Formats: sequence, structure tokens, C-alpha cells
Amino acid sequence: MSRSGIADPQDRLEFLKSAIEIARVGYQSNGFFERPDDFFLGELAWIDGQGITSLEQYLGVDRVGRTAPLQPPSRIALWKVREAYRQNLVAGGKQYDWWSLANEVRAALLEDPQPRRYRHIVVDEAQDLSPQEIRSLVDALQAGGSVTLFADYAQQIYGNRISWRSVGLNIKRRESFTENYRNTAEIAALALCMADMAHFQDSTDIVAPTAPSAAGAKPTLVRCRSRSEEAAVVRSQASQSGRVARVGVLARTRAEAEFATHGISGVRRLHEDMTSWDAGPGVYAGTYHSGKGLEFDVVILPFCGNDRIPDSGIVRAFGLADALARESRLLYVGVTRAKTELLVTYAGELTSVLPNVSSGLWTVGQV
Repeated sequence: MSRSGIADPQDRLEFLKSAIEIARVGYQSNGFFERPDDFFLGELAWIDGQGITSLEQYLGVDRVGRTAPLQPPSRIALWKVREAYRQNLVAGGKQYDWWSLANEVRAALLEDPQPRRYRHIVVDEAQDLSPQEIRSLVDALQAGGSVTLFADYAQQIYGNRISWRSVGLNIKRRESFTENYRNTAEIAALALCMADMAHFQDSTDIVAPTAPSAAGAKPTLVRCRSRSEEAAVVRSQASQSGRVARVGVLARTRAEAEFATHGISGVRRLHEDMTSWDAGPGVYAGTYHSGKGLEFDVVILPFCGNDRIPDSGIVRAFGLADALARESRLLYVGVTRAKTELLVTYAGELTSVLPNVSSGLWTVGQV
């Protein structure tokens, strides 16, 4: 699909790097501009997602979901980066990026005198929409129309971290669906424990699902001596289970998923541009993000040591507290993709965003 008017990830990064260099002019040595690119990308996305259009607004807003504080001088510097970035976007021949698209939609609808086409809008995975994206859907409604949002706050993995109350919707009715029809009781118990950990408790909107009655085996936890040994365990288990079941091997990055499944015959790669889904037995590999919305008989999560989760780059960009919250949601999504079996491997020490070895929730396996 051609999206020539929308900046792709590489475009955004190039425009951002140039914007940082432009904005730092006039500042003496300032560590603010040395922050990781992910910090600036995340903050720019957050600003557009909130519908903030002026420095005055930005200086006065409570940065909900952004746990690392940002004082007024830093916000002013960040706004300079934003202005330079927007200029680079236009100069680079791009009308939009994905962050600002909802703002453009709202502005266009405000000027459009034609009758609205939609009376009812239904959205799945709504927890990953920004406030401005939700508002843009409301703007597309006919008078008296409705928006229905299906959302699981615990699976909010793109950093929006919003409360539905903050969007400003006139909520007529709220329904809580608490029955878990996917996971066994043992896998659900692990997920519920994750959702009850300290770094997960940042919203009153979360609803704990009712544990299912279907029984199964406890999730298996295997400690390895190295990443290579982890990959060997994954390949052996995935190849064996993939003969009769649908197996998902999910990792932080595509490169890690490919490393863990290298050499497995017929492995299917999960990615955002998939146009079809083969639900038959086999091995599927991809990122936590690419597994979102899918389910597998068996899920394998490699590289869950504390040297990898939380990711050091995410910690540098957002601070430890925010990084732990983000990472815990990623792993929560991975864990809850499993219908009947879950295998987690790690080297060194287990990541702190998973329940520890002595929690009673694991079967501890041997290499």
C-alpha cells in the first residue's frame, strides 16, 4: 500500500535527528539533547496524541502516563525540537506522520459541512488509541451516534497510558467482560499475578478477568547458561510441538525471534503487513507486538532475563518506572497469547516484571 504522504519510521528518525541538532543551537553543553531518540519520539507522539497544539498548553499539562518528570526549561527545549521536526516533515515532502494524523482528521472534519456518514463506530483494541484518535472517531459520527470501544487496559503496549475518563467522552454505559475463554487456569493465574505487581498498578480503569475453569499444566520456566542455549531449547520445543499444534515464539525484536527459530523448517513470520492467517499447526515467530490479537496453542517467550527486560534503551529514554510499566504490558500480551502451554526461558536472572521462581506459579524445567 502506498503511503507516500505519511512519514515512515526511517523518515521520522531522520527528521528528528536533524531537528535535535537545529534545536540545540544556542544552548551550551546540555545533557537534555543527548537523551535517546526514543525519548523524543515518544514525547512527540504523546503531544500529538493529547491534541496539544501550543507551547502554553504543553507547559501547563499534566503528562499523564509519562512518569519521568520534565521541567519547564526542558519542555521549552522539547517544543523547539517539535517545531524543527514539523518543519523537516514538510521540507521532506511529507504531509503527515502517524502521530499527527488524528489532529489533521479533526481539523478537516471541523471544516467539512457535509453530513456525517457514520451512526455507529465499533473499535477493537481501543486501549492503544490516543485520546485524540478517539476524539477524531467521535467527530466522524452523525448527531446522536455512538462509539463502542472494546479495550483491555492491561494490554496497552504503545505507551498511551490514558484513562478513558480523560478523553472527555459522554459515557452512557460501561460493560465489563471478565470471563477468560482463552487461557487455562494456570496461565491465567500467572497473568493475574503480573497484573497485580507494583509497576502494573497505575490506573483505576483496569478490570481483573475471572480465572477460567479449564485446567492445564503450569507455565514452564527454564534457566539457561547463555542466549545460544536458550535458542536451542526454543528450537527443540517449537519443532516438536509445531507438528501437532500452533506454536508462537514471541520476543522483543524481530531479530531475536528469528535467532530463536533459526533452522526450524517452515517457520511463519508474523508482521504488521500480514494479509492472511493460517490457523493450522506449525511454528510462528515475531515480536510481542505482532502477536497482539492472535492466540496459539503453545507460546514460547525466550530471552526473559533481567539483562534484556527491561530494555536498557527504554530505561534511558523513559526512566526505570515507566520502562517497567511498558515492559510488563509487553510480556503480559505474550503470556496471554497462550491457550494451553507456556514456556519462558532466560539466562542469568529472571526479569523482575515476571513473578519470581518461588511464586508457585511455575514448573521449573531443566536444560
